[in-house]
Amino acid sequence: MAFLVGSKGIGTPTWGHSLKVDPYLWSSKLSFLYDIDYLRNIENLYGNEVLKQYILEKLKAIDKFDDCLVITDFTQFTWTGTVEDLRGGDSVSWEITTDELKCTITTGSIRDDRNAWKYINFASDMSKLFFSCVYIPSSHITACDVSRESGEYTWHDSYEHRWFYSVYTYIPPSASDFRLRRYTSTTEITLASEPVDLASGTPYKVAGYFDVSNHIQKAWREKDPIDLSNPTLSATDTAISYIKSFRLRANAFYENRTYTYRWKVPLIVAWKS
Repeated sequence: MAFLVGSKGIGTPTWGHSLKVDPYLWSSKLSFLYDIDYLRNIENLYGNEVLKQYILEKLKAIDKFDDCLVITDFTQFTWTGTVEDLRGGDSVSWEITTDELKCTITTGSIRDDRNAWKYINFASDMSKLFFSCVYIPSSHITACDVSRESGEYTWHDSYEHRWFYSVYTYIPPSASDFRLRRYTSTTEITLASEPVDLASGTPYKVAGYFDVSNHIQKAWREKDPIDLSNPTLSATDTAISYIKSFRLRANAFYENRTYTYRWKVPLIVAWKS
């Protein structure tokens, strides 16, 4: 039996090319989100547009999205912009390879928050966003954010999906956590969190879903396949009513240290107006 690629996506019985093996065809499970070899194979055979249609068809298990981006090679993607919000004596370097986006922050003598991030701005306001990728946390905060402001602004009106990873002897390991957090111009609040025992240099599968029109925020970690009815974290916050940008952000705090943050492909971001 051949599986078909057509205008409705891979596996839809319409006109198109024959895809010999689709192990996810008849499943609503979303384990394919982290299967980089499988996604690259589709892209190599049929192109990124067909891959995007396949992703959108499968993501209907979560919601019906208008469009998406599927990054299988970081060197082939252009971000809207890069921001480095630093303190005196700090430095930042970015290394982009096919498989990985790597940010290294070296801090100076000041103890304070500093951030570096890459962002995507949407052409219009969005009501829903889903993303999935792989974090390799550093020894502070590794995050993905959605915001109702343009992506170059640091904290304004955003939801933060993050790991906090403690490796310092004066902070107990139990301080490490997985968290949904909200920032506005006047307040910041943790919406949901759970303690986690992280291992340095270990990749962790993560995903997030933000439906601001219905005040729903969900996050998953190490769920493969994703259990839609059982998110790791969930909240119903009403503060943010639309989404303008998405970003990958590295946050450091302590002085005179070097932090390394990494995100791995595939990075999938889907949105709905």
